[in-house]
Amino acid sequence: ANLKAEVMLLRGENARLRRALDGDSLDVEALRLRIADFARERDWDQFHTPRNILLALVGEVGELAECFQWKSEVARGLPAFSEPERTHVG
Repeated sequence: ANLKAEVMLLRGENARLRRALDGDSLDVEALRLRIADFARERDWDQFHTPRNILLALVGEVGELAECFQWKSEVARGLPAFSEPERTHVG
């Protein structure tokens, strides 16, 4: 029964993904579905607990904050940053 439910869920997700990918643009829903499929294929859902997601996010924010740590106020577009710095920030 669980396998049948899982297959039905995956079919539904795949149908939603196909609908979201119709056309030339990739919308947010299609991207969300692709990321969810990527994680599910690797059995990563077991690690996506609130605690683990929070800690991963804090680590990423810390890396981004480091880029701004010793800068004065930063204007939109990062005009005071060098090209390598802008590339690093993304």
